[in-house]
Amino acid sequence: MENRLISVRISKNGESTTKAKAVTFQQNESLRNILNIFSDVLKINAKLIFNATGDPISRIEDIKNDQELVITEGEQYALPKAPISSKSNKNGDSRPKNKYHFYQIAVMGPAGVGKSCITNKFIRGVFISEYNNTLADSQIYNYEHKGNLYVLDILDTAGEEDFIALRTSWLNQRQCFLFVFSVEKKQSFQDLQQFFELYIQLYPKREKPVVLCGNKIDLEKREVTQKEGQELAQKYGAIYFEVSAKEGFNITDSFNALIDCLEKKTEVKNQNKSQISQEERGPLFSICSFFNRFCS
Repeated sequence: MENRLISVRISKNGESTTKAKAVTFQQNESLRNILNIFSDVLKINAKLIFNATGDPISRIEDIKNDQELVITEGEQYALPKAPISSKSNKNGDSRPKNKYHFYQIAVMGPAGVGKSCITNKFIRGVFISEYNNTLADSQIYNYEHKGNLYVLDILDTAGEEDFIALRTSWLNQRQCFLFVFSVEKKQSFQDLQQFFELYIQLYPKREKPVVLCGNKIDLEKREVTQKEGQELAQKYGAIYFEVSAKEGFNITDSFNALIDCLEKKTEVKNQNKSQISQEERGPLFSICSFFNRFCS
């Protein structure tokens, strides 16, 4: 009997928590049994199931392998609302100049390279030296960058071999990626090749941005040179940063680089849409537009 492997996280009071776990079940299970499984695994009274975009799931057929789900105890789940800026603009009000942007980021890499430390340093500004092995933690972060407001859904993924089957799901569901290795462990650098190879299989044209981080540069021991990190990033079209989660060096810059890449892609996409729209309207529209600008 075929099994399905998925990632589930809890939502309470409309907000997704940081807890997430991998769950395996048989495809012929009833939806009631699935909810019982989720209740046992998450230690809650699971009643409703939603996909990552907030759509409710009412049939077992709608649960796909390698999918990310959100479970609630009866509350509705929706994507985060736009954050409210406390800063006043030139008109004297506190409304943001631009609408917020919602981006989904996955922090990926082998086990023990500091993915959780990087994520928590960026979101909370703290460094925690000891972590239990991460299963998959999703954290929502309201962030301002270059005057724009962002809601970042950052998935801190598991690096253990047991979770290889979920890597495809994480790469499919997220818009951009932070790939991490430890400069003090050559093996972590070599293991990261598997992540890039899977990424290229899914995105041969490198459609989704990747930032490569060589972490733990604060340590004296070093087995991976800066040149090696740069060459790996260049090979796969990624941006390379040497970072220290402990000292906070280049952590914010790494996430900002991802945001800038996504913003650039959005800008190019909008320009292409505008150009196509003008071409569809034909030459008469262009002539009218010229005279309108000339006479105004």
